Amino acid sequence: MRETDRECEDLIVADLARQFPDDSFLGKVRRLRTPQASAVWVIDRIDGTHDFLTGIPVWCVSLGLVVGGELALGISTIHLRPLFFRRK
Repeated sequence: MRETDRECEDLIVADLARQFPDDSFLGKVRRLRTPQASAVWVIDRIDGTHDFLTGIPVWCVSLGLVVGGELALGISTIHLRPLFFRRK
């Protein structure tokens, strides 16, 4: 599972880094990159690892964006149906 975790996280970070090159990224596999960045993407690449490994289709990918120490955006994809929430 470790390799799958790393590959999933690398794909997410690579895509976000192309779009937001000044932001930082924090995940379970990778530690904080560019700690001085004002925006940090928090990544849970496979939320529901046991279900993923056993073929149960109840898992998701979750992302959060923290800007200036405050949650700015949360995204969770479940069964390819994105859910978005924002808190001020």
